[in-house]
Amino acid sequence: MALAELGLFSISALTAAVKYRKLRIAWSVVWGIACVLLVALWVRSYASNDLLHRVDASGWMLGIQSDSVTSALIYAPLSTSPTPGMGPKGWFLQSTDAGGSGIRPGLKMRNGIVYLAAPFWVLTVGITTVAVLPFVPFHFGLRTLLIATTLVAVGLELIVWTAR
Repeated sequence: MALAELGLFSISALTAAVKYRKLRIAWSVVWGIACVLLVALWVRSYASNDLLHRVDASGWMLGIQSDSVTSALIYAPLSTSPTPGMGPKGWFLQSTDAGGSGIRPGLKMRNGIVYLAAPFWVLTVGITTVAVLPFVPFHFGLRTLLIATTLVAVGLELIVWTAR
C-alpha cells in the first residue's frame, strides 16, 4: 500500500512543492548574484568614488553613486544634476579617487531631484533577506504577526525620523 493511500502525505502538496522548487532556486540565484555584485561595488568604493548614470531623451538623469560607506540612487533633470556637462544620451561611468564625497543616508526630494541613499551594509542585508525568503516556511501565528507589524512600524518611524 502506498503512503498516499494511507494518508501520510498529500500528492497535491508534494506536486506543488516540486513545481515551485526551481523557481525558488532561480530567485535565490538572481538575488545572490546581485548581493555579490553589491559587495564587489562596496569593496571597489574604498578605492574610488563612482557615478554610473544614464541620460534619457527627455533630459533626465538616472544615476547610481557610491563612496566608501554609502550608495545612492539619483533621479534629476540634467540642468540640475550634481555633475555638469553630462553630454549625449546613454550610459556613462565617472570615477574619482576615494575621498569622502559626503553622501548622507536618507531620502531627499528637492527642486525636482530625487535622491535616495543607504549604507552598503543595509543594502547587502536586504538583498540577502530577499534571496533567502522563499525557503522560509510561512506558518505564522498571531504572535508572529504582531511582532512583524511592530517591526514594520518601527522601521517606518525610523524612515520618517531620518527624513526630517
